[in-house]
Amino acid sequence: MFQQVIKPLTINKKVFIYLIFILLFNINFKGEIHAQKSNIKRKQLEKERKVLLEKISETKKVIALNKQKESIKLTQLKAINAQIKTREKVINNIGQEIFEITVEVDESKTTIDTLNAQLARIKAEYAKNILAIYKNKNNINNLAFVFNAKGFNDANKRIKYLEKLSEYKQLQARLITNIQKEINLEVNKMLQVKKQSEQLFNVKEGEKKELEVDKKNETIILSTLQQKQKELQVELVKNEVNYQKLTLRIAELIQKEIDEAKRREEERRRIAELKAAKARAKLIADNKKKGIETKPEIKKVPASTLSPDDLKASNDFESMKKRLIWPVNNGYVSESFGTHQHPTLKSIKTNNNGVNIACKKGTLVHSVFKGKVKAILPIPGMETFILIKHGEYFTVYAKLINVQVKVGQELNVGDALATVYTDETENKTELHFEIFKAKSPLNPELWLRN
Repeated sequence: MFQQVIKPLTINKKVFIYLIFILLFNINFKGEIHAQKSNIKRKQLEKERKVLLEKISETKKVIALNKQKESIKLTQLKAINAQIKTREKVINNIGQEIFEITVEVDESKTTIDTLNAQLARIKAEYAKNILAIYKNKNNINNLAFVFNAKGFNDANKRIKYLEKLSEYKQLQARLITNIQKEINLEVNKMLQVKKQSEQLFNVKEGEKKELEVDKKNETIILSTLQQKQKELQVELVKNEVNYQKLTLRIAELIQKEIDEAKRREEERRRIAELKAAKARAKLIADNKKKGIETKPEIKKVPASTLSPDDLKASNDFESMKKRLIWPVNNGYVSESFGTHQHPTLKSIKTNNNGVNIACKKGTLVHSVFKGKVKAILPIPGMETFILIKHGEYFTVYAKLINVQVKVGQELNVGDALATVYTDETENKTELHFEIFKAKSPLNPELWLRN
């Protein structure tokens, strides 16, 4: 009778432990990890998209201000070019967001399928046990089951068995309820994510239409400017002359700073070597009196020609690559680093040692990192420029007015330097910014934070 009663109700110990593990540690744990990673990636993309759309907003304002003025079509063209590039980045960004959502939806589908399979398996086992209990219900009740034991130990085992059986049934019921909740949550999440995907798709299509409008406007302005080739060439030559003056002056100042730093370091080392030589001579004399042989001196070759202070400042600046603050708190890059084809004069290429940042009228310029002001000088056509030293690195800020710092002043990150100059004729407020390592120009966009 005992075997007939308990055989259909035998509890698989491994299954029991597995079910407890599932209940305590969340059935969908792995799925949640994947979802969290996907969410982090999507949030990052969303943040980038917002920044790009802010840049488009800035260029729209410039375009709107310049639209009615024939004399500043080139400024308008540069703004539209910048807007086209930014809009293309937005479209690409949204495409990546939609891809991440697709991955998330696929993961949700997999999780739902897994949960449904688990639910079916647990429901089947639960039904099987309930049926077994029902069949044996008429044969023996719990009390009789315990009283029919052959001894105390056997009775104790039967009591524990009944307790485990009760726990097992409760656990299965709770698991079924929890899994059903998980499935409902996952389905709702998937529907929300799909809705976001549809919204993003609409935004993407809207950006594509706007891009087509921008390209048509670009073609119209190009056509207008191509009829003014001579005027553009005169303006280009004038700007190029001014820019070359700035480039030469910066090169002279940096070379002077390098030479001066080298001279100071050589002098410091010479004095240090004299002191060391005197100390060694005294050591040799003292050892000779004591009859001690002085070991040969091993001279260390300095790893760098920089002074300890300049070496530290250089390392500090270098550690901030991709993390430097922007010199202005608004605007967009109107001309990037390197060699560029002129937008209308196809036979002419221009070179930029830094970046030009178009911004709002009255915008303050800030130091991108701690350093020392080494020069504040005027250049025709470039207004005032400031040179700041950061060890062997230098930053240059040009097209400034209302300078607020002095030569020799020590600066911290974010200190106000001056105001960006506004060309009222062209209605253009544009900062020119450069970064150098010694005499080598670096691309500022690779150093400034995204």
